[in-house]
Amino acid sequence: MIRMRLPSALPLAPLAAVTLLACPRDAADEGPRAATSAAARREDPVAIVEAALPRYRDPASTPPQADPPEIETARTLIARREYEAARPVLRAILEERPEHGRATFWLAFTHHKEKRYSEARPTFERALAIGPTFEKAEAAFYMYGWCLWYTGEPAGAKAAFEATLELDPGERDAWFGLGLVAVDAADADEAERCFSRSIALAEAELARSEDDPRTAAQLKRDMAKAEAGLGDVALLRGDYDEARRRFEACVGQLPTAYEAWFKLHRVCARLGDTVAAEQALRMHREAKRRLGR
Repeated sequence: MIRMRLPSALPLAPLAAVTLLACPRDAADEGPRAATSAAARREDPVAIVEAALPRYRDPASTPPQADPPEIETARTLIARREYEAARPVLRAILEERPEHGRATFWLAFTHHKEKRYSEARPTFERALAIGPTFEKAEAAFYMYGWCLWYTGEPAGAKAAFEATLELDPGERDAWFGLGLVAVDAADADEAERCFSRSIALAEAELARSEDDPRTAAQLKRDMAKAEAGLGDVALLRGDYDEARRRFEACVGQLPTAYEAWFKLHRVCARLGDTVAAEQALRMHREAKRRLGR
């Protein structure tokens, strides 16, 4: 299973059907789902995914690559989250070996972890073109999908997440990403299917992770995000009681989910429960304060 973690922010789909309930964003939040730049439109991401996927279906057909000694330096820096320091090491490797798959992937990964999605995107595209030359190289589809989602290309994100799931049907974050894409397209039934699958996979993994508190906590956060996604599904259907239940389930598991708190505030106001609406708004502000936003 691919286990490259996403940025910690809770991505909730912006769509016309729930504009009334959307959480106002700070200037610092405007990076995700920003308008796609002209440079980022140079190639069709769906075509890129389709061209790369056959090699990953048969990874044995691509010879593995040996890693230079410097890759261990980059590995250590990335493990320490010293992404800026890792990039010169990786670029030096690529000057000598432009086709080195792991160095290319890790270079893209350092940009992704800093939410520099427009910079990560072309490097992930290069990694996909190089092929599965190292273990878990298929994670490039998954990471590329999130780059595309955050730079405003849901069709490309959908293709990348579907490729991820073809190679690893148990990747719950890809199911979650497909749910966001479906909400963006106002496809409530498909979104419900994807979010529900993400929750089911997390629940199954949670049952196997009772002795690993860190993994269990991450799984509960992922389940909370999917509950918020199901809240958006309920909004698409105009079911405010169900939306309230889902957003309450989200913040019950993830109290720092400030966007979900704001949506809960607006849902409660819509339902006429002013006391709950005011409390949710206070919790929204408190969650943002705790996160330094």
